[in-house]
Amino acid sequence: MIEVPIHGPLHTLSLHASAVVVDGGALLFLGPSGAGKSTIRRLLEGWACPLADDAVFLRCQPEADWDVSSADGRAFNGPLSEEEAAGRSWVPLRAFFRIYQAKGVHLEALPPWEACRFLVSAFFETYWPQYSDIETRQRAFANLAGLARTVPGYRFYFGRSTRTLRTLVPVLKEVIAGNTPPRRPQAH
Repeated sequence: MIEVPIHGPLHTLSLHASAVVVDGGALLFLGPSGAGKSTIRRLLEGWACPLADDAVFLRCQPEADWDVSSADGRAFNGPLSEEEAAGRSWVPLRAFFRIYQAKGVHLEALPPWEACRFLVSAFFETYWPQYSDIETRQRAFANLAGLARTVPGYRFYFGRSTRTLRTLVPVLKEVIAGNTPPRRPQAH
């Protein structure tokens, strides 16, 4: 369990994200308001089960595996107590995606440092971390850095059409199977 002090032990981290469940594993979609998190979740509804529309809680298991629970309507009110965390349904996290609206659909694997940057940003987009003490913030950053090193993260470009779904599902199946899409060449 994560031990982050904020008026007592904190065992979960909140993120501004949408999530779906596929084959017993969660996929997170990160981005600022208006980026398309809810749109992606809705596009995937026939293929994946919706988990969260706007916010999730994350928790780390002893083996450095991460679990996800919906935090819709709750994440912005402060950290979960141990009792609240114990009463939630949790799904193993398989991958996360920083989303961007674009004409085409493609994925790029993120290096851990950049994945961490996106996770930290999603963490601070929920209300309570902004008002937590420095020790809480440092510990949360360390935990999110650990997540970025152990869970695959991707930059995901998509359009808001059914064509996105036809292109996305085969790619997500590869991600779920543990196959990382190749990195796109970087322009210099």
